[in-house]
Amino acid sequence: MAESNGINFDTLTEYYFTEMPESVLKLKASKRGELIAKQLPIAETPRTEALAAQVHHLNKYLSKQTLTGGSFEGYRRSFSNGERAGFDWNQGGRLYAVGNSYQHLSGERRASMQINGEPVVEVDVSASHLSIYMGEMGHRASDGIDLYAIDGVPRAAVKQYIASSFGLGKLVNKWSVEAQAEVTAFDMAAVRGAVCEAIPCLVSLADSGLDWATLQYLEAEALIEAMQSLHDQDIPAYGVHDSLIVPVSGEKECREALTRVWRARSWSIAL
Repeated sequence: MAESNGINFDTLTEYYFTEMPESVLKLKASKRGELIAKQLPIAETPRTEALAAQVHHLNKYLSKQTLTGGSFEGYRRSFSNGERAGFDWNQGGRLYAVGNSYQHLSGERRASMQINGEPVVEVDVSASHLSIYMGEMGHRASDGIDLYAIDGVPRAAVKQYIASSFGLGKLVNKWSVEAQAEVTAFDMAAVRGAVCEAIPCLVSLADSGLDWATLQYLEAEALIEAMQSLHDQDIPAYGVHDSLIVPVSGEKECREALTRVWRARSWSIAL
C-alpha cells in the first residue's frame, strides 16, 4: 500500500522521522557510594550552549539517516562530578543514545545493522583510556601496539587491573568483587609489578589528576571530533564510547579520522 503511494524504503525519511530530544545535556554528582549518582540542575552559560549545539548538530544529521537493525532516537551528553571544585564540563561527557538504542545491542547484533541500506563496520580504539593516559603523561607508545599485552601476565588481568586503577584514581591493591575468576586467580602484587614495569607512568596515577572521569571526557572530545569530520564528508557515524559504527564504504575514512584526532593529541592509537 505504501509503495503504491510512492513511499518506499529509499524515501521513508522524507515522510517519517523520530523527534530528537530537546534537552541534550545531563549533569550528575559524584556517586559517593551510591548506586546511582544524583542528577544536578544545569545553569545555562555560553559553555553549555556550545556543548548543546554540538549534540543537536550530531542529532540533526543522524536523524536524516536510516538505521535498520537498531534504534537511534538522539544523543544526550552526560557529565559527571558536577559538584566538585574546579568542575568545568570536563568530567565524563560521553554520548549516550536515548531509549532502547543500538548502544544496548551486543556487538554481534550491531554488526548486523545497516545504515541507509548498507552493511556496517564498527571501528574500535584499542585500550583507549590507557593510550590517552600515557599520551597525557608524555609517554606515547608506537601506533598499532596492543598496550594490554605484557609478557607473563594474561591480557584480561592487565586490562582489569588498569581499568580498576583508573576507576579508583590510583593503583589498586586488591581485585574487585566483580573481577572474573580467571583474573583473580593471579596474584595482584605480581600483576601490579609487571604492569608498572611495562608502563612506568602508571606509578604516578594518583598524582596525575587523570581518573576515569577525566579520561572519559578526553576520549569523548576526540570521538565527537572524529564523528563531526565524518559527517562533514556525508559519512554517517554512530558512537559507542570508544568506537564508531559507519557504513562499510566509509571504513577507510573512519580509520583515518580516528587516527588523525588521536595523533593530534599525541596519543598512540591501535584500531
